[in-house]
Amino acid sequence: MQTRERTVDSEVIRLQPAFDDPERIRSLVQEAGPFAALALTAQTKQERERSGKVLVSFVPPWFRRDLATHGEVHSPGGEEVLFHTGYCDAAARVYRGAEIVDPTTVYVNVMGPVRYPFAPHLDIPVFVHASRRNCPVWLLFAMFCSGLFVEQRVRLATAVTWFFDGPGGAFHYWPEGPTGPMKSEEPPFDNVAVVADNEALYHGVGPLGSVVDESAAPLSVDATIHHESDTGRWRILDPDPVVEYEPSDVRITISWKAEVFSSEQEQAARRELFDAPLPIDDIVARLVDDMRTRGLNPVIPDDPLHDPEWIDLVQSAYPLAPPPVIPRSG
Repeated sequence: MQTRERTVDSEVIRLQPAFDDPERIRSLVQEAGPFAALALTAQTKQERERSGKVLVSFVPPWFRRDLATHGEVHSPGGEEVLFHTGYCDAAARVYRGAEIVDPTTVYVNVMGPVRYPFAPHLDIPVFVHASRRNCPVWLLFAMFCSGLFVEQRVRLATAVTWFFDGPGGAFHYWPEGPTGPMKSEEPPFDNVAVVADNEALYHGVGPLGSVVDESAAPLSVDATIHHESDTGRWRILDPDPVVEYEPSDVRITISWKAEVFSSEQEQAARRELFDAPLPIDDIVARLVDDMRTRGLNPVIPDDPLHDPEWIDLVQSAYPLAPPPVIPRSG
């Protein structure tokens, strides 16, 4: 069954330079470590605890740390990124003059060089009444792909800034949907940002770097990367030392997110429901009604958040449909 494909009703904006003092931002990142395996973010801590397992089949030498979440700063200096006026101004432009930009999130990826691209994907969508705080990721994506909850989707702007002047790492995106033509923002990307609606815009990143050290793989989900202040190098531990990278071989990626509103009333409505219980009965009812119009005959389970047959049915009815390929160079 096909996903209802839609174009992206927003802009893609390139900021260059992203920061007036990039060395200050580099220092904030280096001091924020250690960074955990990016593969762990496939599940929240609560999702891992509920399932009793980590759903990771491959761990590349890519790592992440949150500097701010839900508008709260967790790392010294993180407020300099969270409330960056350049990001906020660009976020309003992404949604063509939105009135209110409410920064929520900053996280940093530290990525070692690899031969393969970061596959095309969507960031996890957020709805007024459903987010990763109260809803599993598979259901959030199904809600988005169904097209039934468009009015409830929270508009998010994402700014992605790179600190890397090496080869490769082009930002590829599909503004007309995954079967439409691909566009690209090309390197060099040192202190450059791309701002877009990454929850609705399929996007991916080309391979980066010219040096690949195979000793960095395979890694476990417990692997971390640290910045060595005395040498300037980045070291992977798992838990013993695995490999060290020169600074020029590592790409630092800062991702910033903000909720964007057209009015104070819209923002107030979002805040009022921020901690509200997940309206799972309403969500299921909408999905069931839609599936029946499409020739399916779903049976509503007693536990729609955990019933395996129901989850398989919903995911097959409303699948993610990323672009089939991303260039293996650039």
